[in-house]
Amino acid sequence: MFYKKEKTEELLRHLAAEFLEKEAGPQSLITVTRVRFDNTKKSAFIFISVLPKEQERSALDFVSRKKKDFIRYLKDHSRIGTIPFISFNLEIEKID
Repeated sequence: MFYKKEKTEELLRHLAAEFLEKEAGPQSLITVTRVRFDNTKKSAFIFISVLPKEQERSALDFVSRKKKDFIRYLKDHSRIGTIPFISFNLEIEKID
């Protein structure tokens, strides 16, 4: 299927957002902005933005600690055959 990669990226984005909404505390707002696969589709890069900006480092530490729980959540809530290697990254804002 031509759009399989895009559909899987969107599914991961949705499930990551749902998971973080349930798990994150009130200290900051964590938003999943996009998901991208590498060329082999063995690694998925999940990009997040954090408000307030001062909480970015602690939010990134939080999602990194919760990575195993998120993988378990993916297995339970999706029918993705092989779960890719997951990497959480901060979204870099473009300044025009």
